[in-house]
Amino acid sequence: MSANDNILTSLAALEENLKDIVSAKEQVTEVVQSSKDLADVIASYKSSFEGLASNINQILDESKDLSLNVLSDLSKLTVNLKNEISEFAKLSEFGIIFNFRFPSL
Repeated sequence: MSANDNILTSLAALEENLKDIVSAKEQVTEVVQSSKDLADVIASYKSSFEGLASNINQILDESKDLSLNVLSDLSKLTVNLKNEISEFAKLSEFGIIFNFRFPSL
């Protein structure tokens, strides 16, 4: 083989190597862009989950407040019922008789 043939063969090999390098660079660029896109999607999910967690916490707080209010109301009703029963018992002790009439259904 002549020197010119060796040079042409070397140039052809260098050209193939350059194509491989360009292809590898493009693949790396695509991977980097995909990673950035994935990071954006994850950030979006994170934001959505934070909002969801905030809403759930608000619902739990409101449910807790409602439960406490219901419990307080039931406690007051229980006290009132005990007082009414006590009053009724006192009236019964004094011999007062009540005639109850129930309407027919």
